Amino acid sequence: DGSLFRLQTVELSYSLPARLLKILSFDNFRLFVNGNNLWLWNKLPIDSEATDLAGEANLKYPNTKNFNFGINVTL
Repeated sequence: DGSLFRLQTVELSYSLPARLLKILSFDNFRLFVNGNNLWLWNKLPIDSEATDLAGEANLKYPNTKNFNFGINVTL
């Protein structure tokens, strides 16, 4: 019914073209960025994604967003 929509994981990457790889003497060169727990939209009365601390109802933290950046190089 559309009460919950979640963008869990996204990854974007770019690999250099073969022409540039040959000039740089690489077999592969890839840049990437990815993220987890990026967006949550819900109409629910409670936050079912929150983490309960020690069983106390009023002490809840939302899920953390994670971002990673990196380079993969093969010589």
